[in-house]
Amino acid sequence: MTYYCRPPMDPEAVSPLPRVVLEDPAVWQDLHAAFAGPREASPLGLGGDGGLIVLRQAEALGVLRDRVFAATDLLAIYGLDHGPVWEWWRLVMSSRNPPEHTRVRGTVSRAFTPRSIERLRPRIAELATELLEPALHGGGSFDVIEGFANQLPSLVMAHMLDIPDDDRAMFSGWTSDIGLIFGAAAAKDTGLLAHIEEVLAQLYAYVGELTARRRAQPGEDLLSELIAAEETGGRLSGEELAALVANLLFAGHDTTRSQLMITFALLAQHPDQFAALRHDLSLVANATEEILRFEPAVFGSARQPLEDVVVGGVTIPAGVPLQVSLVAASRDPRAWDQPDRFDVTRVDPRPVDFGGGIHHCLGAALARCELQEALRLLATRVDAIELVEQPQWVPYAAIRRFADLQVTLRSR
Repeated sequence: MTYYCRPPMDPEAVSPLPRVVLEDPAVWQDLHAAFAGPREASPLGLGGDGGLIVLRQAEALGVLRDRVFAATDLLAIYGLDHGPVWEWWRLVMSSRNPPEHTRVRGTVSRAFTPRSIERLRPRIAELATELLEPALHGGGSFDVIEGFANQLPSLVMAHMLDIPDDDRAMFSGWTSDIGLIFGAAAAKDTGLLAHIEEVLAQLYAYVGELTARRRAQPGEDLLSELIAAEETGGRLSGEELAALVANLLFAGHDTTRSQLMITFALLAQHPDQFAALRHDLSLVANATEEILRFEPAVFGSARQPLEDVVVGGVTIPAGVPLQVSLVAASRDPRAWDQPDRFDVTRVDPRPVDFGGGIHHCLGAALARCELQEALRLLATRVDAIELVEQPQWVPYAAIRRFADLQVTLRSR
């Protein structure tokens, strides 16, 4: 199994670096154990095929924030460097570098500022309540993934883009399928790749139809604002607009749904911490940061230097990609006291989950708001969350998620 591309480096320069064995699917059930030893040995490690992995928090933040590091072609790292999916991905904002990245991000960023997201908070809280209400009164097991985690992010993004309710389930399924491209298997599995290409074509067709309707009848939604920017200022081409809307639908759903399912699991696995949250709702924001730190949904973020640079004592030639492992960095004992302890009262969780620098996640404020309102709802309406069975991580997934998550809720 190839998870990282092999960097063109002198073997002697990287031979002392510890190996992180990610080829065994069983390792993915406890990635933290796999990273612990290599992280103690060195700030950098090597994947199974020799790709560089940043393991410690200080070096991770340094790479993410320093402008000497540019976004790299993530799909090429997974072995995909042509075709429809790759063509879409090269237009996505997170894959681009200045000046294109600056122009596209400037067009859409004001819709995702903390102030803009705060105006959405009451609606997000309403949607979360509507989703959880049946489980609070129905009894029995609750499917967290299908009943809540899959639903809330897509409902919120549908609200922002004014997507008809009847269409929401359709695009939610599309974005889930597109997320399969960010893993080791997709580039090698021609059947899976063909399916993802078909799904992307369907999403593009839908975005095209939706855009045409909104051009004819603009509203006060985000899509109408993006269309106006394209038509009046030339800040977005038609191709960029389609790619951006498709990416908003995908990015606004895939990572947040994973972090939401992780949230339910952590509260069930740590009833003492859930009790602390229930007794003190002022901990909601802090608990959100601790969840993001303790089990980040995003496995890593890829960068490559624009010039030769030293990271963790190793000289990295220009153009050589590195995977910044957010999972490894978020449990670095140099940055946190007892990092393997889940503690919602932790004074300064400081997650690296949303990256840093110019590529800091555009939707960070939105994701935090959704997680906070989910936590607030659970803390005020639920006394206990119990797992029907221990959830299993999906191996090789760049956006970490569970295959299934069934819980029972004891409501107040």
